[in-house]
Amino acid sequence: MVRRNTLAKLAVIKHLGGIAEETLTAIKVVAGFGREDLEVHKFAKWSRRTQRVAKKYTLTYSFMVAIMKFAIFVFYAYSFYVGSFFVLNEKKNSKTEEAYN
Repeated sequence: MVRRNTLAKLAVIKHLGGIAEETLTAIKVVAGFGREDLEVHKFAKWSRRTQRVAKKYTLTYSFMVAIMKFAIFVFYAYSFYVGSFFVLNEKKNSKTEEAYN
């Protein structure tokens, strides 16, 4: 899911860069025919699309990081629970036959 969103974001940014490059290389033609408004509108449309894709990517990536951090927290909590269980119930280590302190 993260990979798919990353590739979509890169594709949209690539297209937006292509529009900017096309307009800048043909700036005399655009200015000569008075098509500045059309080019600005086209660039603004693709900028909004790029922003939408970037927001979706950021949301997905943040959600995945949150899941990973939550899983780490759960494992730490479980480890502390098991450790306190061994200490409070004076369980013995099977290898050394000594109680956990």
